[in-house]
Amino acid sequence: MTSSKSSSPLIIDGGWLLYQVTSFTGFETYGDIANEYLRLVPKPEQRKVIVVFDGYARSAKDHEHQRRIKAYCSDIAIKSTTVCTVPMKKLFSNSKNKHELIMLLSNVFTEHGIEVHVATDDADTMVANKTLNLSLNEDVEVKAEDTDILCLLVHHFTENHNEIVMTTRNGSHSISKIVNALDANIKRILLFVHSFSGCDTVSSKHGFGKVKILKKAVSFHEEGHLA
Repeated sequence: MTSSKSSSPLIIDGGWLLYQVTSFTGFETYGDIANEYLRLVPKPEQRKVIVVFDGYARSAKDHEHQRRIKAYCSDIAIKSTTVCTVPMKKLFSNSKNKHELIMLLSNVFTEHGIEVHVATDDADTMVANKTLNLSLNEDVEVKAEDTDILCLLVHHFTENHNEIVMTTRNGSHSISKIVNALDANIKRILLFVHSFSGCDTVSSKHGFGKVKILKKAVSFHEEGHLA
């Protein structure tokens, strides 16, 4: 079964959504801020929407961030009635505060009938899994800016999936067209190349860009060194 983009299920990467509100200036409370985020999400009666947020617990890196970032923010008890006195960038410098805001958004979205999931840590895998599972039955749109999500979708996309459209600030991109344009060997080793050359959780290798690593990986694969 296929459907138009406007009526197909929409999966939103919460990391993308958080930065669609560019400033907290002008909002009196965090409840006001949550309602502004709510305004950016289609109503459930208009379209099926799933929002997937990263899980931001207290990070071991927070003390280092506090040392490096002059605008580091102390912990804030974020509730709908709490008056917002901290700029967005400063608030987001503390992962605990970001998590508190996500919990508030999750509650507000859920109260308005929007399906919300909070990942244990990084949301990329959950976004990709939910997108791929839904696309077994119908077309799906995913809104995200994360290259990790794009690589996951391309690598795992098969002929059993319906169309997946990934919408970014640069436009909409058909996953099936990307897959069809790729050599089968490149698709097979895509995740290895992407992670080995640097992604959200792995540092890049000095002097080895993604293209250089891709060419070497393809050569190794053709020679049977990579399964």
